[in-house]
Amino acid sequence: MSVAAPTVLIEDPHFYLDDPWPTFEWMRREQPFYYYEPLDTFVLTRHADIHAVTRRPSEFVSSRGLFLNDVKYQAQAGGELLTDSFFPKGGEQVGTTDPPRHQELRRVIAPAFSARALERMRGTLTEVVRDLVRGIGSGEVVDWIPSASVVPIIAATHLIGLPDTDVKRVQHWSDELEKLGADLTFDELRAAATEFQSLQRYIIESIEAKKQNPGGEDLLTVLLEAELDQKKVSEANVVMFAMTMMAAGSDTTRAARRAGPSTGPAPRPVAEAPR
Repeated sequence: MSVAAPTVLIEDPHFYLDDPWPTFEWMRREQPFYYYEPLDTFVLTRHADIHAVTRRPSEFVSSRGLFLNDVKYQAQAGGELLTDSFFPKGGEQVGTTDPPRHQELRRVIAPAFSARALERMRGTLTEVVRDLVRGIGSGEVVDWIPSASVVPIIAATHLIGLPDTDVKRVQHWSDELEKLGADLTFDELRAAATEFQSLQRYIIESIEAKKQNPGGEDLLTVLLEAELDQKKVSEANVVMFAMTMMAAGSDTTRAARRAGPSTGPAPRPVAEAPR
């Protein structure tokens, strides 16, 4: 007996919040290459198929990938990608480039992720977490998420090479970055893109400050000293790398912390955690 096709709304956040797993199971079983007509796109749901796609970059290219909002608002954007308005013109996003360019971009940032650089960051973050834990009184019940969420923001500022005093500003822009894939109207996304102009100006100011005080193993310093295509890395690419690291270094980590015990070990009272 055939089973009626469930309702699939891939651009609607409520679809993912309202128990999508039976729908995903139906898609894997009945239509693993599901064609979603409203956005003229395909949805893959089987691990083996997704894995096969990632192994064929010449056919399934990252450079032509789209955010759902790009597709949703392509008519209103006048033929331009809405996502592009968030980032500097001419900047290359490492996550949306294909081989061999992808490897070339990763090469220039690799020194910022050396074992020595990350070991130094671990020491800094260990002290940050210890200070957070020490600030909780014995037997006190607290909402840990607001406190824990600042840790990846601090990690991002150190990784990029931004001043410690700017953590609040970085957190604001990190929150704004989440709007890129959010369920917002076209006008709301345009407003968010305008807000990002201030972030780009801030990063450019930070680049100029680094030029006056060079040194270190942070991302901005590494990029200012690196070469790409036999010349210095362009300002647009430096800004793009910094924005990308701000998103990757904070959003994913904070999301993982919010996910709770279903994605990892069960939480323990702070009093039982190692100090």
